[in-house]
Amino acid sequence: MNTTKTTKFAATIGLDWADRKHDLWIRPAGQAKAEHLRLDQTPEALHQWVAKLRKRFPNQRVAIAIETSRGPVISALMAYDFIVLFPVNPKALKDYRAAFCVSGAKDDRTDAMLLEEMIRLHRDKLNALERTPS
Repeated sequence: MNTTKTTKFAATIGLDWADRKHDLWIRPAGQAKAEHLRLDQTPEALHQWVAKLRKRFPNQRVAIAIETSRGPVISALMAYDFIVLFPVNPKALKDYRAAFCVSGAKDDRTDAMLLEEMIRLHRDKLNALERTPS
């Protein structure tokens, strides 16, 4: 049974990755206000952010929606046991964006926001990446 469908997460996060920076849209559970954050695209910046995330939500899990299912960002985040990754098909995000933005305009901040919304509102339709046993 896939328990990620019913897991209570401390936060839902949309991560829009790019070559130079990552945009994150973070919504702590039970809070109406979300936060936007931009990280440099370096392993150090990513790992420092994850350390802050672990400190902010101790002994709790967080859900991250990301528009890919493989690559260095996925590999780095899969190393953390409190992070549950939900890959989103790029076409699914494009169609979701089109439903709310008639012009089809794309920007990283908006995509991060939409990814977070997808994981928060439609997690039951998404599948978490499974960790392979070591």
